Amino acid sequence: MPTESIEVAEKLAPIAEKLGCSIAQLAMAWCLTNPNVSTCLMGASSLAQVQNNLGACHVARQLEGESASVLAEIEALLANTPTLPRGAMEPDYRLPVEPPAQVARPLPSRL
Repeated sequence: MPTESIEVAEKLAPIAEKLGCSIAQLAMAWCLTNPNVSTCLMGASSLAQVQNNLGACHVARQLEGESASVLAEIEALLANTPTLPRGAMEPDYRLPVEPPAQVARPLPSRL
């Protein structure tokens, strides 16, 4: 595991402790409450992991009930909030698409 990841986990430990959860539950709860995250996939290889993962739902409720300060504290530690391109929230926004460098040959009329 990269040293930077370990350092971030160590910084998140007091927040998890304050909320009475594991760092894994805090991470999953952050995903569940983050509007920039569309999906939270959880995997488990044991019943204990399933139970731990489900505990993240309770932590997510805590995070939603807490003032935004806990989420802001996490965001400050992670420093990886995604940003959207300018105008991306406009209803008619389209991602810029480059034309293909080479046009594929047309398919034969009979295969």
